[in-house]
Amino acid sequence: MMFVCSACIPNKHLRRLVDTEGAEALCSICKRQKPKVFDIERLAAVIAPVIQQHFWTSDDIYRHTGEEQEAEAPTVFDLGEIVMGIMESDFDFRDELVDAIVDGEDCDIRNGEVPFFEHGGAYKQIPDEEPPYDLTPQWHQIVEELKYNRRFFSESVREFFDGIFSGVDDITAVEISPLRFRKVVRNEPEGFTVFRGRIIDSSEIAKVQSNPFKEVGPTPKEKARAGRMSPEGVVALYCATEKETAIAELRPAIGQTSAVIALRFSKELRLLDFKRLESALDDGWSAYFDPKYKQNSDARDFLRKLHYLISQPVMPGKEADYLITQTMAEYLAHVYEPGFDGIVFGSSQFKKGTNIVLFARHDPLLDSREFPVDYVPGTLSFHRTEQVAYTHREIGRDVQASLWEHE
Repeated sequence: MMFVCSACIPNKHLRRLVDTEGAEALCSICKRQKPKVFDIERLAAVIAPVIQQHFWTSDDIYRHTGEEQEAEAPTVFDLGEIVMGIMESDFDFRDELVDAIVDGEDCDIRNGEVPFFEHGGAYKQIPDEEPPYDLTPQWHQIVEELKYNRRFFSESVREFFDGIFSGVDDITAVEISPLRFRKVVRNEPEGFTVFRGRIIDSSEIAKVQSNPFKEVGPTPKEKARAGRMSPEGVVALYCATEKETAIAELRPAIGQTSAVIALRFSKELRLLDFKRLESALDDGWSAYFDPKYKQNSDARDFLRKLHYLISQPVMPGKEADYLITQTMAEYLAHVYEPGFDGIVFGSSQFKKGTNIVLFARHDPLLDSREFPVDYVPGTLSFHRTEQVAYTHREIGRDVQASLWEHE
């Protein structure tokens, strides 16, 4: 009989199950005596009902959809491919596990029963009948609670953020052109360059030239105004990955002058990229064994929408709408473990532009500086705004207030 230890199982959810319920035995894969081991039949017994729950056989495909699909069609899989997808990779005992799944099925062919599992059988993933639970209304409820009810120590706010950001470190995003897969958590290296701008008047040019970092860099605490990711008095460093975006985010009027500098990270920083979250992949078939599969799937669906919600401009006089993003930033910086040094999101002022907001840290290794960035010498530049272009889209004549607020 074959035995498999938890360390030899790629799927983290199955690995956790073996660690909890396994018994001591010699693992047939790594050839070591291990305290937590499943025999191959027991592992097959765990996997088989999950496959039956989430996949149709070729007969089921025709019965449910009317489609007659060939086994080589891209949406149809054989049992070996499904098992490999569940395990998240190829593995040494795939053939033995497939054999155990087929042989372990309780099916009496003599009485006319048709087996679900067959070598060479064709299977198709069952589409979700239940649509994802939309968390957007809950987001707007949290906004209202922060504005009008409980601004501090709100347990519902923390529970909401705990739910949607759980496991965010493991999320991968796909980019189509060019095709590549990247984690939504970015670890940007020391030396990574960003741009920072500030609107000035002509009388300040000499002062800015004498000390660019002091005049255009991080805002002093006593002058920190409320922003998208920081309340009044709390300093956050608003930057962009492009000089043009840094200027556009200032919203300068025609005739105004902007001073822009480049800043370089002085150490590796951990950033959560909300642009990548828009194209976040589901966990795949391996997540079927997660007890929180549906909850995590709903959260992942909402995270794809979250970038739009946090990147929308707030109109003058409605700065209270920043409360939700300010609270989220504080959660990601100080509550989530491990915390983030900042976040990345798209610019609403410059198409395809990217903003980076760094959270303040009190690090004794930084000589009391709150942000691990250095001014890049010789990068100070001045820009006068000569023209501003606007793009408009008609949203209708009989517009409801709710559409106006959240469209």
